[in-house]
Amino acid sequence: MRIMHYDAGDGPRYGEVVDGTVHEWEGDLFGPRRRTGRTHAAAKLRVLAPVVPSKFILASLNYEEVVTQLGYPRPKSPILFLKAPSAIVADGEAIRYPAVSKYVTFEPELVVVIGRTCRRVP
Repeated sequence: MRIMHYDAGDGPRYGEVVDGTVHEWEGDLFGPRRRTGRTHAAAKLRVLAPVVPSKFILASLNYEEVVTQLGYPRPKSPILFLKAPSAIVADGEAIRYPAVSKYVTFEPELVVVIGRTCRRVP
């Protein structure tokens, strides 16, 4: 199943993509949902970021190559920090950062989306 988060001009929606057509959903992305009966041509929709979490918890300096490249001492454990949901950009959108930024870099990330409240996840 292919799921798309999109905007058809009336706000963000989710739907199932079948042969280039998006069948709009209502309900919970991570729970019960059903088709609304509305369909859209996928090629004409604005593609949004897959999810919009309430918060990000990130780890910094957790890859040996990055630590070495930046010349930092290896920390005993990863450094945790937060990012706002507004940091997410959709496919094709510009990445904006403050003009005062002196050094901007990128690195690949692993993302885990937890759609329900949970505790003690191994």
